[in-house]
Amino acid sequence: GAPEMTFRDAIRSLKEDKSRTFFYWITYFLTSMFIFLFFNIMMSDENGMGIITEGSDFIATFIVVVVVVICLMCIQFANNFYVRSKGKDIAVRLVWGATFNKVTAYLLVQTLIIMALSIPLGILCGIILIPALNALISSVMHTDLVISVHSDANLLVGILMGMIVVWATALNLSFTYTNAA
Repeated sequence: GAPEMTFRDAIRSLKEDKSRTFFYWITYFLTSMFIFLFFNIMMSDENGMGIITEGSDFIATFIVVVVVVICLMCIQFANNFYVRSKGKDIAVRLVWGATFNKVTAYLLVQTLIIMALSIPLGILCGIILIPALNALISSVMHTDLVISVHSDANLLVGILMGMIVVWATALNLSFTYTNAA
């Protein structure tokens, strides 16, 4: 049926455009890994997140905001690059009579496949890197900071990555709508 064909077309398109697909994938992978590590490092330092939640240190709060904004800008750039590269493909589909909903589903399936393959892998890679980071921090900075995985940090990572997924989806829908109009 139509859903299987949309999924098959999306997979075929991902395979045909390997370099752009990889760029999009690596952006989500690195962003999710970086966000995971950042929030777990902040939660591992007794001064890190405590300062932010108490609101007593403008610099720590500013750093968190800057990190989040930089990650969102990276995702925005990658998403724009990837979706705009699909403009010709979307235009051809529309000329062939595809509806807005079918084109949206096609683009949404591609994006969700990339996110489903990159975000969990980025977080897993972050977990795997924690012992190496602990050894590096200990040897270079001579500090007692030990990075560990914190449930509060993971909640923040989940919320932020969820927001990124919703934002990227909304951007893709708006791009499809603009092309369909």
